[in-house]
Amino acid sequence: MSPTQPRSPRAARDWFRAGAAVLGALLVLSALQLIVNSDPTADAVIDGGPLIVAVATGPTAGQPLVNGGSGTSFSLRPPTAAACTGDSAAGNYRVQSYMVPASVSPDTLKFDAGGPTPQGVGAAYRQPLFTNGTAFINKLTGVATTANGPGLLVGLPPFDFTLFAPDGRDIVAPGTYNLGYACTLGTGAAQVLDKYWNTQFTFTADALDVPSKISWTVGAVTPPPVTTVAPPVTTVAPPVTTVAPPVTTVAPVTTTTAAVTTTTADVTTTTADVTTTTADVTTTTAEVTTTTAEVTTTTAEVTTTTGAVTTTTGATTTTSSPVTTTTTPQATTTTIPRTSTTEADDDDDDDKDKDKKRCERDRKDDRERRGKNPCSVKARDRVQTSPMGWTWRSFRNAMPW
Repeated sequence: MSPTQPRSPRAARDWFRAGAAVLGALLVLSALQLIVNSDPTADAVIDGGPLIVAVATGPTAGQPLVNGGSGTSFSLRPPTAAACTGDSAAGNYRVQSYMVPASVSPDTLKFDAGGPTPQGVGAAYRQPLFTNGTAFINKLTGVATTANGPGLLVGLPPFDFTLFAPDGRDIVAPGTYNLGYACTLGTGAAQVLDKYWNTQFTFTADALDVPSKISWTVGAVTPPPVTTVAPPVTTVAPPVTTVAPPVTTVAPVTTTTAAVTTTTADVTTTTADVTTTTADVTTTTAEVTTTTAEVTTTTAEVTTTTGAVTTTTGATTTTSSPVTTTTTPQATTTTIPRTSTTEADDDDDDDKDKDKKRCERDRKDDRERRGKNPCSVKARDRVQTSPMGWTWRSFRNAMPW
């Protein structure tokens, strides 16, 4: 084939395919370069190393500090020659401070004109550090000594937590926090994290601390185990009261009544010349003694159990002393015997009636002769009784006529 002969279509097609592949590769490389150049965060954030917590003022300034309170002034000392990648004058770098919960990694922080974002307090605390109530944010670096050289961290002040007075316990929740410095590139919301230097504080609530009632310890301090004490369960068994029935012992009552003796002598009535004899009547009531024996009432021991508490009430015994009632013997009544004799004479009764009527008549006639009045007993006896003891009536009755 001579050089003037046209190439075959197949060869032309292969050359076209090779050129297209090379062009595509160049386009991909150009796109990647554009992406890298447009994103300043493509470089990894640099961990500048740990900070040393030190005494800020006084004769021991610069000495390491391990703990403090809200009013303790402390400094955060970075390693020697700590610097941002560039300076503020030529590279627009700034120095920031931060304090965030330990669960937030410092290499993920973002900043705006007010410090780490989003700002919050309590469990979501995100704030800059403060010195005398002023936030340490957007500070300038030292001027680089070489073109595009690093900017040193300069003018680092002491910090404290007096801003949270009078009670910082609701602002800074107890727990462990990351705090330190960061270098950012840019301003406003477009700031990009460059480097950071970190340490950790563990905060606790402290009612005795002045002025903010919080205290801190350097490092991540494992909090003491939380012991949950379940409230004691008190089961109170219902009180069991056992009351033994009262035992009442009543001794039998003995009543002794002596026999009552009534003696009535024979009564003899004789009617002739009538003689009535009433003998002595003696009534004797003997002494009556009533004895009520001793009465004893016993209440048995009472035991009350409430849960584990047992209350025992001792037995009670009540004794009533025996009562003795004595009835003294009644007085003895004696009827003295009397004897009367009455002559049995019907005529005598008639004479008495006549004499009575006669005397009544004479009394009306002559009341001045009372001494001689035959109605009186003495006058009648004087008239009718002879010196020999015979009465006229008896003499007359003795006569046969």
